[in-house]
This record gives sequence, C-alpha cells and structure tokens, in this order.
Amino acid sequence: MNETTTPDFTLEAEQIVNGRPARSITLQEPVKRGEQLIEKLMIRKPQSGELRGVNLSDILNANTDAIMQLLPRVTVPTMVKHEVEAMDPADLLMCGMALVSFFVPKAALK
Repeated sequence: MNETTTPDFTLEAEQIVNGRPARSITLQEPVKRGEQLIEKLMIRKPQSGELRGVNLSDILNANTDAIMQLLPRVTVPTMVKHEVEAMDPADLLMCGMALVSFFVPKAALK
C-alpha cells in the first residue's frame, strides 16, 4: 500500500528570505532539475512589481494560470516556467495557498 505524504505547510511557518516574509512548502512530488531534486520551496511575499500583469483576484481564486505566472518570480530556489508547469497539482495548489496567505491582513489572522 502506498503512503501519501501531506505537504508541510502552515500559515504560522513564516520565515524571512532575502529580507521578505516567506512560507516553506515541502513538495509531495519533488521537481527534477538535471541531477538535482527540489523537494522544498520557499515562497516569498511578492513585491508590487512582481505582481505586474497578474490579476490579484485570479490568485485569490486559485487560478492555475495566475499562480503559474507568479511562482517563477517568488520561489527560492527560483523555479522556471517548465518546472512550474510540470509540478504536481497538489503542490501547485499548496504554493497558491502560500501566495494567498500574503494577501490576508494580519488582523484577520488573529
């Protein structure tokens, strides 16, 4: 019987990456980059310039195209377009949830 792992994601798991808040995501399906396997991503809080051309309501509604457009701009290590397009759908959704969490006012999280 195959065991499924639950992605490691909590709103409280905020860290600072490159001077900005970030959320850690452990991927269910690692992304292969050459010989390297990317098993964990940091999603940084987007700056306004990184949101250029992205409809915020699409991010909040978990629109796949909007999430895939924004992820290469805010991931550490930096994911490229074809890597994002090859991600497991559950991992893409978890990354989208991390993005959405940055748009929630801190007062609403209490």
